[in-house]
Amino acid sequence: MAKNYVPELLAPAGSLDALKAAVNAGADAVYISGKKFGARKYAANFNESEIEEGLEYAKIRGVKVYVTVNTLINDTQILSVAEYLIWLYKSGVDAVIIQDLGIACLSKAIVPDLDMHASTQMTIHNIAGVKWAAKFGFKRVILARELGIFEVEEILKETENIEIEIFAHGALCYSYSGQCLLSSFIGGRSGNKGMCAQPCRKKYTLIKGEVDKYGKPSEPHSIDINDKYLLSTKDLAVYENLENVINSKVNSLKIEGRMRSADYVAIVTAIYRKALNSLSEGKWKPDSVDVSKLMLAFNRGFTGGYLTESSNKLVMNRESPGNRGLYIGKVQFFYEKTNTIRVKLENKFKIDKGDGIAFLSPKKLDKSKEFKQNSNELSESYGMALEIAPKYKGEKVFINVGQKVEVGSKLYLTRSISLNHEARAIIKNTVQPSIPIDIIMSWDDDLKANLHGKFIGLDNVEHEICLKSDYQMEKALKKPLTTQQIENQLQKTGKTPFVLRNVSINYSGDLFSPISKLNQFRREFLEKANIKLLETFKPTDFKVQQAQNRFEKIKDQSIEIKNKKNSLSQPKMGLAVYADSIETVKGSLKGGAKRVYYEPNPSKNCKNICKTCYQTNENSFKHETNTIDNILSLLKTAEDLCNENNAEFIWKWPQITHQYQLNYYFKILESKPNQKIMVDGLGAAIGIKEFDENIVLSGSAGLNIWNKNSVLTLSKFFNTLTPSAELSRDELRSVISNSRIHGVENSFEIVVQGNVDAMISKDCLLSVVPESNNENLTNQFWGIQDEKRQIFPIKIDSEGITHVLNSVELCLIDYLPIISQMGIDCIVLDIRNKTYDYANEMTSIYSKGLEYIEKEINTTKNMNLLKSKVKNISTGGITTGNFLKGIKEI
Repeated sequence: MAKNYVPELLAPAGSLDALKAAVNAGADAVYISGKKFGARKYAANFNESEIEEGLEYAKIRGVKVYVTVNTLINDTQILSVAEYLIWLYKSGVDAVIIQDLGIACLSKAIVPDLDMHASTQMTIHNIAGVKWAAKFGFKRVILARELGIFEVEEILKETENIEIEIFAHGALCYSYSGQCLLSSFIGGRSGNKGMCAQPCRKKYTLIKGEVDKYGKPSEPHSIDINDKYLLSTKDLAVYENLENVINSKVNSLKIEGRMRSADYVAIVTAIYRKALNSLSEGKWKPDSVDVSKLMLAFNRGFTGGYLTESSNKLVMNRESPGNRGLYIGKVQFFYEKTNTIRVKLENKFKIDKGDGIAFLSPKKLDKSKEFKQNSNELSESYGMALEIAPKYKGEKVFINVGQKVEVGSKLYLTRSISLNHEARAIIKNTVQPSIPIDIIMSWDDDLKANLHGKFIGLDNVEHEICLKSDYQMEKALKKPLTTQQIENQLQKTGKTPFVLRNVSINYSGDLFSPISKLNQFRREFLEKANIKLLETFKPTDFKVQQAQNRFEKIKDQSIEIKNKKNSLSQPKMGLAVYADSIETVKGSLKGGAKRVYYEPNPSKNCKNICKTCYQTNENSFKHETNTIDNILSLLKTAEDLCNENNAEFIWKWPQITHQYQLNYYFKILESKPNQKIMVDGLGAAIGIKEFDENIVLSGSAGLNIWNKNSVLTLSKFFNTLTPSAELSRDELRSVISNSRIHGVENSFEIVVQGNVDAMISKDCLLSVVPESNNENLTNQFWGIQDEKRQIFPIKIDSEGITHVLNSVELCLIDYLPIISQMGIDCIVLDIRNKTYDYANEMTSIYSKGLEYIEKEINTTKNMNLLKSKVKNISTGGITTGNFLKGIKEI
């Protein structure tokens, strides 16, 4: 009977033990990282010998191995990455997972036979982005986790020649992956370098205030809401919707968890494997026991994520960022004499002696206030290991807890001995490989034995192996070896990957040899066959040498370039702004801006946005005609203002552009052609070029440009490029200088002022605002305050997407003289979310700074005076960001 389609099951492995657990649990593929260039620096990860051992273990059992090389790389690391890619290729990995476009270019140039997967860190989230990846040479795209299943299905229908992978289980990031700089800004630990400090799992207080004439908060105060972990998501689990998900015909389902234990990997992988096997046979339904096991393995509350939930609110867990365990039921009664509780069972997963349990007690308010039955806050959480086995009676369980427990407390099972034993059993149940081998045994005239074998290697090609014995058999005097005796010894393949399929013995029947010698000969033959087998998942020495030769050529070019000096003249820097209102456009033009990137926000009332931004079904993304008309009107007004002031006008698109957004933006372009446009993603750029190849494009910082390789590729699409905000001045200088030496003539810009985006989330954060406080969300200051009392402004864009801004404003006014010598064509002020007065004064200050440089009167005193003016009108103070020191490396 034909089996139904099921996708690849891809499991995480942060250690060799976890890899073996994944393989034994039934994964089709595993993804791992070496000790460098992987986006999980704090996992155990694999050294080179462990990668080789892991590859051997997985490959001979038919399991693929993908290696993450998914951090952003600066120019000084390029050659090291190149050497690493060659080593991975030589070792026989199935694919590398890449975030950095420059590294993808490098991999394609040096090891073109090594498959590349586009990491979710590349933020690919629309059809054009996937089509670009296929054309570029990626074998697979790992889609952004913010896509709905209908978007995934649309991508699968509209694209070909590329595999699609989606996340199915594990932790979710609050931000679109690859677009989060919050950890980098707070402590220099960049998520794009694998060192995220997970600030989204910390406590935050919602802040509201009026705004002064510069957009700064006036008398900010906290809003009383129950939720304290405002940026914390639930954990993804598509298990209960698995059938609908695989009906999309997605190619791979990914389990997140390289920071998790081998036990976690074993349990989660085994449960999804069982489900997929049943679906393959057409006879599956969700198992409540397996759901309980998934929750016990680890959960912050489960969600179908943006993939399957009907409301984005169901993705968030703002109550607590930690592991919840498995909810069992509420305490009904406490028996003081025996320190025993009675619990009404709401989950029948069995608790036993040695298990870990925890209680959450409802918070008690002041005696003058009523008890808050539905409060999300909990006054106590405490746990224990059970020393006595609980007693079950019908729908109740009685547990000796050794101390008083408040009636109404919720009981959670946090650790299950039986589940631990199950995980251990999975891990120890090593899958024995069984590769069929056909053998012919014969003897020479000198009575030396010959073994000739054939098997299908891991490259799906037939391979032959021959071995001649180093000893002679003898003519038997009494009892010669029988054919059956010889075959019996050949059948003993032991712990090798082989099983004997066909055996042919060309034997005269009159020879004798000690069985020990015959066994030794068999072992030598199988060892030689095994060595040959392991070679079959690796490239040939010739191909490796070709890769090495290509590397040496690139290395020589790099040395040659390093010795070159960029003799290009330094451009006179222009002044540009990012604006999102007509008022800030007016103010910036009056202050002297000569280029305006305008990102219109047609909704004047965030309350209206929030009504729809939590709809994840397909119908919610149909924009009304009046929205398009509003945008057209705003674009015309802003453009007319720029024309009146002899300034360049460029339409800035939102940083995230799902396919439904692109579709209605193209409708706008039909009514307003010949635009200059700025985008943050290659998908949007490719879509625009397909719509009209003559449109002039600018690229913003969301492209994550870290090296000249990225510039060389992106320069084909964009006239203007903005390197990453995480780069130091030395790294910026290197990227620009090396690009110029390679003949790049495109313009470079950097943002030098503003509360820049720290993270971008599909969650609409202002949905937590109580009804009594949300009458006018857009004309108020909104922010979140961390435990160090830093306030991060937040804004909601026209698509209901949350932007968390840095708590302090980037300010490089006093470094303009240095910037002017770096090859920067234009400096940018991010004045979005600001006011007319701020726009006017800030552009005036920077205009004066550029005037000082032009007139060569940019003294320290003059620049510091300007800096003082900047500080007076900045929100949260000022910082040089990563400009001076860059980010931390480990």
